[in-house]
Amino acid sequence: MALEFTGERIVPGAENCEPLFADKMYMEHSARYKLASKFAKGAKILDIGCGVGYGSAILADAGAESVTAFDLSAEAIEHARTFYARPTISFETGDATAFSYEDKFDLIVCFELIEHVPNPDKTFECIMSCLAEDGILVMSTPRALEEKRNDFHIHEFAADEFENKFRSLFRNARFFQQNNYMGSIIAYQLPGVLVEPSFMHPAFDLDAADYIIGVATNGAAETIASIENITVLNNEDYVKLLERDVDILQRRRMDLEAQVEQEERSIAEMKAQITQKEQSMAEMKAKFALRPTETALMQDVTRLSERVQEMRSSLSWKVTSPFREANRFFLRTFSARYRKERRARKALQSVLSAPLSSDARLSVSSKKRIDAGPGPDVVYVIGCWPGESKRYRVFNAVEALTSLGYRVEVLREEHMGRIEAHGWRPAAIVFFRTPESHLTACCINYARQHSIKTFFDIDDLVFEPDLVDQIDGFQLLPESERATYIEGVRRYRAFLRETDAVIGSTKPLVAALAALGKPAYLVPNTFNRIQLEKAEVLRQERKTARDFLKIGYFSGSRTHNQDFAMAAPAILRLLEEFPSLRLLIVGELDLPPGFDSFSGRIERLDFMPYQKMQEELADCDINIAPLVIGNPFNEAKSELKWFEAALLEVPCVVSKTEPYEIAVVDGTTGMLAATETEWYEKLRVLLQDASLRQRIGEAARQAALSSWGQEALRAGLLDVLPLKDVSSSPQLLSLSKERKKIDWIIPGLILGGGGHRNILRAAYFLEQFGHDVGLIFTGVEESAPEIRALLHEHFYPFQGQIKVYDGIFRYSDVLFATHWSTVYTALEAQGMTGEVMYFIQDFEPMFAPMGTEYILAENTYRKGLYGISSGPWCAHVLRKDFNAEVDFFEFPIDRNVYFPRQRQKTERNIIFFAKPDMPRRCYELGVAMLSEFHRLMPDVEIIFYGARNVDERQLDFPITLKGLMPTIHDLAQAYSDADLGVVFSTTNPSLVPYEMMACGTPVIDLDRAGNEVNYDGRNDIALLADPEPRIMARQMASLLKNGDELAKRSQRGLELTSRMPDELGMAKRVEELILTRLLRGARKVA
Repeated sequence: MALEFTGERIVPGAENCEPLFADKMYMEHSARYKLASKFAKGAKILDIGCGVGYGSAILADAGAESVTAFDLSAEAIEHARTFYARPTISFETGDATAFSYEDKFDLIVCFELIEHVPNPDKTFECIMSCLAEDGILVMSTPRALEEKRNDFHIHEFAADEFENKFRSLFRNARFFQQNNYMGSIIAYQLPGVLVEPSFMHPAFDLDAADYIIGVATNGAAETIASIENITVLNNEDYVKLLERDVDILQRRRMDLEAQVEQEERSIAEMKAQITQKEQSMAEMKAKFALRPTETALMQDVTRLSERVQEMRSSLSWKVTSPFREANRFFLRTFSARYRKERRARKALQSVLSAPLSSDARLSVSSKKRIDAGPGPDVVYVIGCWPGESKRYRVFNAVEALTSLGYRVEVLREEHMGRIEAHGWRPAAIVFFRTPESHLTACCINYARQHSIKTFFDIDDLVFEPDLVDQIDGFQLLPESERATYIEGVRRYRAFLRETDAVIGSTKPLVAALAALGKPAYLVPNTFNRIQLEKAEVLRQERKTARDFLKIGYFSGSRTHNQDFAMAAPAILRLLEEFPSLRLLIVGELDLPPGFDSFSGRIERLDFMPYQKMQEELADCDINIAPLVIGNPFNEAKSELKWFEAALLEVPCVVSKTEPYEIAVVDGTTGMLAATETEWYEKLRVLLQDASLRQRIGEAARQAALSSWGQEALRAGLLDVLPLKDVSSSPQLLSLSKERKKIDWIIPGLILGGGGHRNILRAAYFLEQFGHDVGLIFTGVEESAPEIRALLHEHFYPFQGQIKVYDGIFRYSDVLFATHWSTVYTALEAQGMTGEVMYFIQDFEPMFAPMGTEYILAENTYRKGLYGISSGPWCAHVLRKDFNAEVDFFEFPIDRNVYFPRQRQKTERNIIFFAKPDMPRRCYELGVAMLSEFHRLMPDVEIIFYGARNVDERQLDFPITLKGLMPTIHDLAQAYSDADLGVVFSTTNPSLVPYEMMACGTPVIDLDRAGNEVNYDGRNDIALLADPEPRIMARQMASLLKNGDELAKRSQRGLELTSRMPDELGMAKRVEELILTRLLRGARKVA
């Protein structure tokens, strides 16, 4: 485990330290060791408080005969042995106030330690006892200030105090000051020696030094007299960091001053309001003084309040509470509906009273049917959202039913009112783990009114209050939460009695449901298509030969301690017998006593997404599923731990519960165990026989495919649910292998936004190519129909599914995150999609100053998602800096709009893409540059466009403000009329520079690292100008005066954009990248 930076102990490369700050401190510490290394050659050295060991390595590398290094922290010493081991170094733990050695040392170093010890004199005594007669001590300490530097320091030395201490112990001593200087070096190569340094300010002395370093000996004075100064140089990045921080603080100070001014105004306004309120209060008191009956009235109010409280506390009031809630619901619902229907009837009556042609009447009736919509065939309501159960019981069923052509809707418990609100008439409503509530009462009532069959679906025995004491998870609950749990069980039981039928996942569970007098059906847990495809990929990637075997136990939650105990003694015996055996535990589990001695062979992993779990399971040689036999709760649990391992051909040893006895043929498709002896024997024979493991794994896979896949689930659902046959329906599509379900999560909707147009362009054309495309919008106020209308009006006539994000995803082959904030949302759907991919249009951390948002945005590039980026620059950056797998498409050019048009302006002009409200477009930088440019070439017209909020009064040069162009054709004409186009691309180009070049306009962009990638890797197409405004202005003026160079850059820009795709070509490239990625089967889920 990597050490963290504490503020005292320097750990080079520590992740929790600002890298530039770490470099600065490391520079200081290494300089001290460089000074000491002057005495290191052939010396026996003692390094007191060596920290993580980098300084000891410097001394050893300087030619020391030996280096003995110690530190109080065992953690630091372990780090030192791992990263800084040398043959001549001995790292050990020790106390700086109590050490002694038989050998004497030629050199003792003690840096940044003496201020930490409670009794410095003890440290000096130990040092003198270990130092050779002519040995040298080199010690550093921070100079004491008026206030202590930090809480880690116990005693800080003043310069004279430190000097006096040395002179009391040594005949010869020299004292050095250490400070960091900011400097400027002029050299034709990196200088080895600083010659004639010039100081802008007086040099520091010991009284003003940051750190004091004492070098002392009782030997000859010449030994230490020849020491030269030590200089360690760093680059200027730390200074830039300070400059940035100063700028941030100055801007923050200005913001705070503005806030103070605003607060002072608010205080003045509030004082005025207080005065007014006081006057009003005085008037009201005068009025109340005229009411002698006030006391009597208050007594009446008190008596009435007491009566109301008595009534609310009565049993009759509590019993009738649900009826009042239902009454309020019906009043709200039906009174509003009645008013709407009455208005609708009046409007329809007025229309029908007028004579209509047959065509008109047909139009009216057809419109009514379209508004009603077909609605879903089945609705699933999820009452228990946490955990994986909903995947097995709901989303796998949704996949099975939609593959048959049925329409299925999934709702959270709190949204079940939508069934009635939308007027849906499904054939069935299935309530998964949904407790009784006023919402379920209303929904059941609606279903009965419209002859809709209702089903209660459950996968655990959690509807029997008398059995809760036998549930391990219940025993782990605090006493204060147990009553709530029991109430939840009671509510499950109450509601399942209200449904028409019940569905369970195992035969024992179905039997327990049937005992309640309800029709009960078995629909087993199954695996889904994504699991099967993932398993096939993992199965093909067979484990390479290795010298150990691994048993896996995937516990999940902490509710399986007693279950694991069934197999624990056998596993302990096997760990003793097989030195190469390892144990993998995924999820929470309290290991029984005895396992501590095998901790080096036990791997613990946290609970993880199920596709990642498949990868870990595939790496196991044996999987186990122990359960306490005879426990009714366990006897009802499903076979999923067996069939999920079976998909990967990993053999299982499972407890002999009824579901496992039905599923597993002992010795053929798995192993059944009921006693400690059976667990030991069956695991042992599998560990000893690789061919047996292979035979059982292959047989188990065939059994799982035949009885626990989508075919079995489809058959089970059709047997239970009252669905019509849709096998001949046109909705049951015959999908080609290339047709995929591709969904996009889109943050908001910016009308006219280039980023949204890029996303919607790809989605629209993928739909045109025959794919099933869905759009999921976050952070919008509009409804799905309103969003569709806006898309048709401002973007593309998209026809696929549109929804406002509600936490529920459909099954898809690909789910695209399109902004850093949507990555975290998309990752929630890992179990519902084949792969989460990342549609990247900008380096989005740069949208925010360094802080939380920057870090969160940057983190999304480390999630292991496959990315598709707009243009090559983002792909270049993410591959280089984040080792991300990213491909890109070229920006599309609409050549029907952007082409060299006949020039309409005769005067010279430049056009600037001015976006004051978009920091990444560097508006202020452009203004500063153009101010200088106007001074150089005042006759050239400067045109601003792209935003309406440019304040001309703040400019010190004249401009022509175009704002937003009326049409894209007007924009293309403005480009064609311009001699130069100025557009800054800092986080990724938009289409703007390429559309300018497609019209023949040479482009000015910034000379920033990697920006040439955006222009075919060349510097002779766009002018990549110096970001310093004055230099940029001179470069631009020079280019504008050079007609030949202007013409060449114009022609090169036309050649570059001629190779770029149109919208259709861009979309085909996106499709190609998606299909190629899916074909490789490389699903890298973060």
